[in-house]
Amino acid sequence: MRKMPTALSKPISQRETDTTTTKKDPKQQKEKHVNKNAPFIINSTDYAEGFIGKSVHVNCEVKSAPKILEVTLQSERTILNADVFNISTGIHQKKFPFTINEPTLQDSGNYTCNATNEHASRMILFHNQSDKHVTFGERITIDCAVESYPPITNSTEITWSLNGSCVNTKNIIKYKQPTSTSLTINNATFGDQGEYTCAVEKDMINGTSGGFWLNVNGDFPNVNSNIIYNTVQDSAFISVNESADSILILTCSYESFPNATDLIWGKQNGDNTHSLSGKATGGDLDNPNITFTSVEKSDEGNYTCYVTNAVGTRAGNSVYIQVNESMCPCLCSFKQKLEFWKNKNFTKEEMLEYMAPFLKKTLEEMKLEQNKLSKNIRKRTSAKDDRTSSQQIGLVGIVFIAATFGVIIVFDIIAIKRYLLNIREAFNRV
Repeated sequence: MRKMPTALSKPISQRETDTTTTKKDPKQQKEKHVNKNAPFIINSTDYAEGFIGKSVHVNCEVKSAPKILEVTLQSERTILNADVFNISTGIHQKKFPFTINEPTLQDSGNYTCNATNEHASRMILFHNQSDKHVTFGERITIDCAVESYPPITNSTEITWSLNGSCVNTKNIIKYKQPTSTSLTINNATFGDQGEYTCAVEKDMINGTSGGFWLNVNGDFPNVNSNIIYNTVQDSAFISVNESADSILILTCSYESFPNATDLIWGKQNGDNTHSLSGKATGGDLDNPNITFTSVEKSDEGNYTCYVTNAVGTRAGNSVYIQVNESMCPCLCSFKQKLEFWKNKNFTKEEMLEYMAPFLKKTLEEMKLEQNKLSKNIRKRTSAKDDRTSSQQIGLVGIVFIAATFGVIIVFDIIAIKRYLLNIREAFNRV
């Protein structure tokens, strides 16, 4: 059989409580005190062990004046009552036995002996609590840490306050009450930070606990960016040539508590925001840096790393990439000529003599055939002009020319006709 430890604590009822409250530091606990004629727990079982299914016996010795009205042994799950019917009036002291029959593992735990007489039939006690901490965005359950007699039940009214203002526990999205004395805060924010107190009202008695402080830990991410070009770390600005065959890395280092939930890069060129080039790899939580194996003019701009956690999003410093358009590569033959002249020390005459064949050849190559020049070709062709005004001017010109030649031809035809008529008349007279 397995052993079942049953630890018993000194009863809360042996503390003196009355209707007055002793002021302490805000971080300390407020306690209720029983009347000085309240019963006292003289002795009780400090520790008991038993076996599952076998009865466990514990004792609670009480001294009281006047007559004891009730003695109980209480745990979180169980309340046992002692027989007080044969107790006489006046000052008396008696040992009360309690028996836990057929115990199970669920009966293990701390038990408290409570004694009541007519001067101490009700009482309430708040325990000291230390400051508590929660990470931003997470949940935390706090407890009122209160004991009372009669015990607190689900019908007991317990209200919570934060920095002196009542907590709206009816907001079931933000708050939950898993037990009558506890409060769960969901998705903790900086607005939930402060001093919490709880107030209890039960059976005509009430009390308010001392405050404990709840710290909400967290901040925006701290982000920093830099440039690595060909394994050399550079500043936040770099100028590279277009299509350069080299590795360009934009780094994004950050510190975040709570943990980062998202990381993105943004590129801005002028007043416009653009998406990253398809050649850029990385830029997420798994690989915060972005890498370019080559760059183009379209990759130029300001690059910024944004990191998000439960608190919010923060941008790092911007890094700028300037991309210079590539120039035509030099021919190898031209480079060889530069190297040749670099190592020569000719006089002007020697240089002209050496260059004479090359100059002659160059002049021959520069000669052009005049009949193939566009100037001569354009002399013999008319350029087409599709403008309406040009067409109208051309039409007027055609009509004018046609009319001029038409008049001349008409007069010639009339003159020829007269000439033929004269010839015919002359033949007829003969």
